[in-house]
Amino acid sequence: QPFLMFLVRFSDHLRKNTRSGLGTLNHTLLSLEALQRRAIAVLGLVLNGPPHPDNPRTLEQLGGVPVLAELPPLQPLSAAALAQQWQQQQLGDRLRRRLAGAGG
Repeated sequence: QPFLMFLVRFSDHLRKNTRSGLGTLNHTLLSLEALQRRAIAVLGLVLNGPPHPDNPRTLEQLGGVPVLAELPPLQPLSAAALAQQWQQQQLGDRLRRRLAGAGG
């Protein structure tokens, strides 16, 4: 499965999507540091891929932002499958709460 990362613009804040497995700690923490240096607030992380037991906690502790959702591999990847995960993981509610807490 190829590496996939999206940066999604949401108000004045970003939600960073990143893969869940090997290499994500270094990549994500460096990305968060670069965004912080540019004064770009990150609402949270969305991990994509097979669950990894330690990465969410480590990213929250070292990155200082919450993991908002962990999306499993979706086969097939479709708008309907993404919408189902969005609802199951209550991502809309989580983003609204983070925006309210960020003053947005």
